[in-house]
Amino acid sequence: MAQTIWLHKLAEAKKAEADGMDYICEHPFQASAQTGKLTKAKGWNPFQEATSKDGTPYRAHVCAEYPKRPTES
Repeated sequence: MAQTIWLHKLAEAKKAEADGMDYICEHPFQASAQTGKLTKAKGWNPFQEATSKDGTPYRAHVCAEYPKRPTES
């Protein structure tokens, strides 16, 4: 069974802190909302082509809370 991963779009200024990725998952997003900056946690998994249900590709960082190769139903 596929796991839903909530992604948040990063502002242009924050993309540099996330190695140019366009989106981050919920956990680092919450942490950045509290601290005001993105902190690269051990276990960040970059995906050059994380895809949505409609097949649109996104570049995203997904934290270690999720499997290394998430899939979506």
